[in-house]
Amino acid sequence: MGDKAVIYGKNLLIEKEDAKDLREGMKVTLMKWGNATITQRVENGDTFELLATIDEADKDYKGTMKLTWICNDPATTFEIKMVEFDHLITKPKVEEEDNIEEIFNRNSRFEEIGIAEGIVKTLSKGCYFQFERRGFYYVDRIALVNQQMVVNFVPDGKTKGMSILSHQVDAAETAKGKPGAGADAAAASSKK
Repeated sequence: MGDKAVIYGKNLLIEKEDAKDLREGMKVTLMKWGNATITQRVENGDTFELLATIDEADKDYKGTMKLTWICNDPATTFEIKMVEFDHLITKPKVEEEDNIEEIFNRNSRFEEIGIAEGIVKTLSKGCYFQFERRGFYYVDRIALVNQQMVVNFVPDGKTKGMSILSHQVDAAETAKGKPGAGADAAAASSKK
């Protein structure tokens, strides 16, 4: 659906859910770049840093964990608010005898902060786009000097996600007519 510039650098950001299981000696594939071997894992409380060596000549991608990444360059990245919505009613069909107060989902909006490439700032309100491995989003509010960009997740009806990356709303539970597992997923953050 088009081309985009890829910015390479020595300091990369990857999803925390991907990185948490990486250990020294593991070979991974950095998408649109090549293979890398983890040489060191430095933990500091609940945060950690991974050091790796890139081997662009290594073209054996079989059996490696595939990682999406962006260059950690404050001049070309920015924080973005990512919003998901769950069903407002907690059951598949509202019956006449139902008390709306008992079946109304008061926790149907979830938001988290992510880091996006600067090109996302150029999108206009109402645009749809895809974050790789996360899904499609709708630009609800553009970034201005004093306001953060807001994008809304567009559910596709799949009960299985595109990757191990979690969403705030559990599509499998929603398909069964139950509100999503927002409380469980709230511990995961896109700001990695």
